[in-house]
Amino acid sequence: MAGWGEVLPDIILCSLYIIQLVRLATARDDIFKRPFYIFFIVTGIYSVFTVIGYQVAAQFPYSDRYWTIVR
Repeated sequence: MAGWGEVLPDIILCSLYIIQLVRLATARDDIFKRPFYIFFIVTGIYSVFTVIGYQVAAQFPYSDRYWTIVR
C-alpha cells in the first residue's frame, strides 16, 4: 500500500499540470490552437488518467498468486 509520501507529490504535480492544460485549452490566442498544442493537451489528458490509474492500482497489495497459474 502506498503511503502519503508517495501519493502527495503526484497529487500536487498532477493538479498543477491540470491547471496548465486548462489554461492552454481555454487560451484565446490562435497560436495555442495549432496541432502541436492540441496534441500536447490530448496527451496531457491521457497522462493525467495514467497517474490517477497508477495511484489507484498502487493502493492494493499484489502477491504471487495474482500473477501465477497453479495447476
